[in-house]
Amino acid sequence: MISQEKLQKSEHFNSLDHIQKQIILKKANRERISLGLKMSELRSFDFWVENQSPSERVRNIVEELIINEL
Repeated sequence: MISQEKLQKSEHFNSLDHIQKQIILKKANRERISLGLKMSELRSFDFWVENQSPSERVRNIVEELIINEL
């Protein structure tokens, strides 16, 4: 599962308000983000979006983390 520290380095995460940040840092959302990163690595980002229909915030964070990893 993705660490809170790694999430807090994300530009999109830092643009959220305090309540939204707390929601993203919950275990369930961190698991969704980790799943998105793994599925994007194995198949593709678009495949993950089509099959999992993530929230806009989660999708943006995963997309940013993928771009920054390259």
